Amino acid sequence: MARQLGSVLFLSVALVITAPALSRGQEADKERVLAFSRKIDQYIAAQQKGAGVMAAPRADDSTFFRRLNLDLVGRIPTLTDHRDFLDNPDPDKRWEWVDRFLAADTYSRHFASIWRTQILGSTSSSNSPASPPVSSCGSRTGSRVMRPITVWSMSF
Repeated sequence: MARQLGSVLFLSVALVITAPALSRGQEADKERVLAFSRKIDQYIAAQQKGAGVMAAPRADDSTFFRRLNLDLVGRIPTLTDHRDFLDNPDPDKRWEWVDRFLAADTYSRHFASIWRTQILGSTSSSNSPASPPVSSCGSRTGSRVMRPITVWSMSF
């Protein structure tokens, strides 16, 4: 779990560093981002080699676009977007769609939801180890405030 969290943290920091350059779209920034991306790829390849894991082959365009949507927007792609992506002959279409998704409000909302879950824990009623128990306090407006259940707050 700690190793996964470390990997997520590393890649999140890398994305935060590279996102401003992506949104400006300047060629010099693109080259800098690609150089940094190669360093990340080298790091991941070294970790895979050390663990004896083989890398998967490069994803085809359809698979890439579906994963891009799920990762950056949190939903499967619309049929129209999927067709637009697949029909685009531009070799930089992957770069363009990443840039488009990073500039969208849905990206911000999706990652806010992910980080809120990481920080506050799952809001499900399941008491599995993956989702620590939480209690909720409702208000007149219907919003919910989540707080972790501690031994001291439990009644016996």
